[in-house]
Amino acid sequence: MSRGVVVLVLAQVVLLLSFTLTGSITQPTLQSQVEASGDDGDWRNRTIDPALWVDGPELEGSPMDEPRLGDPVIIINVSYVPGHLQSRVEGEIVIELFEEWAPITVTNMVEHIEIDLYDGIFFHRVIDDFVTQGGDPECTTLGIYPSTNLACGSGGTGETIPIEFNENLSHVDGAMGMARGQELDSADSQWYIAETEAHNLDEENSSSGGYATFGVVRDGMRHVRLIALTPTSDDPTGLPFLQNPASTAGRPVYEVHIDSISMLGVVGENSSLDQDNLNGSMNQVSAAYGVALLLVVVMGFVVFSVVMAMVSTAIVRHHRGQEIIQMNAANLGKSFLKYGMFWPIFAILFSFGVYTTFTGEDYFENLFICMGYIVGVIICIIAWVIHLNTTTGVQLSVSLTTPKGGTEPPQ
Repeated sequence: MSRGVVVLVLAQVVLLLSFTLTGSITQPTLQSQVEASGDDGDWRNRTIDPALWVDGPELEGSPMDEPRLGDPVIIINVSYVPGHLQSRVEGEIVIELFEEWAPITVTNMVEHIEIDLYDGIFFHRVIDDFVTQGGDPECTTLGIYPSTNLACGSGGTGETIPIEFNENLSHVDGAMGMARGQELDSADSQWYIAETEAHNLDEENSSSGGYATFGVVRDGMRHVRLIALTPTSDDPTGLPFLQNPASTAGRPVYEVHIDSISMLGVVGENSSLDQDNLNGSMNQVSAAYGVALLLVVVMGFVVFSVVMAMVSTAIVRHHRGQEIIQMNAANLGKSFLKYGMFWPIFAILFSFGVYTTFTGEDYFENLFICMGYIVGVIICIIAWVIHLNTTTGVQLSVSLTTPKGGTEPPQ
């Protein structure tokens, strides 16, 4: 096998990687259009349109289902690793705080946010199908995670608040509640988000007196559910079908980092864009995005295949001692059929394998799919190299046995 062919294959693999990575298009989210100007004290003058919220929890007919005009809205910027061998994900979780129903608890939360108490800490307790707990200022990484303060999990500000119950508040899916010690009035700075309904924690159902909720997730519930699946000390596999029923500590294997928590604004009037119209608009945007992406991919494959045909032809003509710049449309067409047909298959298999692996939530299933694609890619590369090398070898031997001034062997 010639050195040129090996170098060409390596170069084109790098080129294809670049094409695959730079050719991806990120669809903008509605929430990304809402920008907080920081905890500068004017957040009550910023209104948030509930029509922007499209990724909420499951509703169950609770009074917490409907956004309440004027309620504070916070945004949690998180980064996490959903599972083993997966890349770190960044996301936003938007939560409404029910100020009228839990004024003391909401005030406590807002005060902590405005002094950036939660910025830079991590979720120290994650239990799938239960809660994700954070809010401990002691839970910061010292050097390399999971190295942290010995007090992580039991820390706070030292200032507690009385527990607040309200008939309108309960542990619905996506509820935000205050963590506490054994005493009812021992809540400090720690809080949790229910990854599913947890009514066993409500006052009327709990043998320990119950826990107080004071907010609910309005957008970004997908991130809450993915964080719940991250591998932990109690569930190291991170597989939903291999849960530890005795899980209590749940320290994540990979840091679930809270980059910041900010006051986003207050709940405003719902725009005239109702949910049906919103879904219809999003479907239209998705359809247009799909068509545009398809056109980009098709054009990319065509250009890539033509380039491969030209390079392959150049290699053959170089081995035959012919002038490379004398290629014409007819030669290019023949070369495309001979050498370019492998590359569209390669590009399709590779890019689709990468897409399904790194965008799907079921990582392990997609991993096996991608492994199948990789095998197909390897077969395509081997077939192309063998075919091209065999062709150059045959043509080279023919050119060596052709008398000087004889008929030039056909390409």
